[in-house]
Amino acid sequence: MLEDPRLSINKVRVPRRDNYEKRPVLSATVHPDLKRTLVAMSERTGMSVSQVT
Repeated sequence: MLEDPRLSINKVRVPRRDNYEKRPVLSATVHPDLKRTLVAMSERTGMSVSQVT
């Protein structure tokens, strides 16, 4: 019984990653709004925007 929930959790996590990777629309809709904050944070923390995106 202990192995079943672990397997189910692993199976749930992997498709979620696939969904995010397969849906560029999400990142496209989020990026314009977050890009300003990303640039501002990159200027404060010194991280390059290329690393964040």
